[in-house]
Amino acid sequence: MRVGLYTIIDEDVEIAEDCYIGNYVHIRPGVRIGPKSEIRDYAWISENVIIGTNSRVYQKCSIGMGTVIGNDCFIGAGTITADDKKIAWPKKDFENYPDYGYDKQPPVIEDGVKVGMGSRILPGVILRKGCTIGMGAVVTKSTKPGKTYVGIPAVEVKRK
Repeated sequence: MRVGLYTIIDEDVEIAEDCYIGNYVHIRPGVRIGPKSEIRDYAWISENVIIGTNSRVYQKCSIGMGTVIGNDCFIGAGTITADDKKIAWPKKDFENYPDYGYDKQPPVIEDGVKVGMGSRILPGVILRKGCTIGMGAVVTKSTKPGKTYVGIPAVEVKRK
């Protein structure tokens, strides 16, 4: 395993020996990274993320807590996956911290998915096997296998 400069790997992390971890990466507890995978510079990998075999997470990605990334996936630079269905909480919820109303619904990225740079994958979304997400898309709903999605919100590209 090659680990770059100024990278932080917290305790309770499993990384296969033949992985590449770039510079300024932060990997939080509970993360599992499979063989031949790469995490490129400035990536943030939140708690309990699972990344399969031969997958690539490119520069400046922020992978939300509990996100599952399958085998042979490409996650383009600057992609963000969100894991919390509640975007804002009433002030009163913060009085009972840490029970502030977190609604965990991490996205799932199945095998062979390609996500274009700068995309946003919202909570609870499943990117089905072999689909492609265009650059800058905001994926608000689960996809169909092998299809291409573009836009804000992302919609399936219909081929003639």
